[in-house]
Amino acid sequence: IDKVSNIADLQKLMIDTEPYGGVGFFGVGVGSHPKNSNLNAGYLSNAGLGLSRDYYVDQDDDTKAKREKYRAHIAKMMMYLGETEEEAKKNADNILAFETRLAEPRMNKVDRRDARKRFNPKSMSDLAEMTPVIDWPTYINGVGMKNLDTIIVTDPGYFIALNEILEEGNISDWKNYL
Repeated sequence: IDKVSNIADLQKLMIDTEPYGGVGFFGVGVGSHPKNSNLNAGYLSNAGLGLSRDYYVDQDDDTKAKREKYRAHIAKMMMYLGETEEEAKKNADNILAFETRLAEPRMNKVDRRDARKRFNPKSMSDLAEMTPVIDWPTYINGVGMKNLDTIIVTDPGYFIALNEILEEGNISDWKNYL
């Protein structure tokens, strides 16, 4: 993570860690094709966050209280990494804000339950249009999915928003999140 200084470094980190469960903003997998059970398909999905989406975006008192507990947890983890309490609290605020930006464009839990909304086959050129900041051929080949011409994107809105977030180039935000 410390070696990440640009999008290419971030992508290399994501490729290198994919065999171990991955780290970063998205991941790939293989599963049965939802329209033809005789086929397997590649899937591209957003990566998990510390909380489920609703805990970032909902504004009821219970959710706000849980978000504050999560912020305190992040700060505690940062202190285990050697940060002062002040640094840890500041970074916890930044991480929570960054994760909130990653959570907002994701499908809500109702939409995620609808398999039709998660079925979005995309060509490599479609991916390049959706999220051009990522070098998709390098990533897809790097994680071992050779000769892939189509991949099912489970949440296209997320990948469109992710492009904007990554294009900003806030490398310190990436590193803190990772």
